[in-house]
Amino acid sequence: MNEYRKNHDVVTSALPVPNSGKKEPKKHTHTISLELWQEYKNIAKVAEERGMVISTIERHLAQLISKGELPVSDFVSDKKLKELSSFFKKKGSVLLSEAKTELGDKYTYSELRFVRHHIIYLESSKDNKIPEN
Repeated sequence: MNEYRKNHDVVTSALPVPNSGKKEPKKHTHTISLELWQEYKNIAKVAEERGMVISTIERHLAQLISKGELPVSDFVSDKKLKELSSFFKKKGSVLLSEAKTELGDKYTYSELRFVRHHIIYLESSKDNKIPEN
């Protein structure tokens, strides 16, 4: 083939090396929210940058709290954490709307959500402990 090209003045160019087919794995949406939260420490700014509503970012962060990847103390004061933890332990599995109705405006839906996910984390980590001998 090279002989033919020489004899017929065929100009060639190098072809690009094909991609190995491995794509960079996409980041999970919760991970992106976490990274932006760590950068800004401002939920509204994270929501704005991501083009999402604040409640969506709060749900992302709450999921991270439930996995122990983010401390609830970033969002709720110690006093409110104690009060709401006590409430949820007494009431058990209650909807956030029911908790909000009962507690009134003293707590926001966000605080209720964050504390509930913190309790989920505590309960799951208690279940996963290795028993002592």
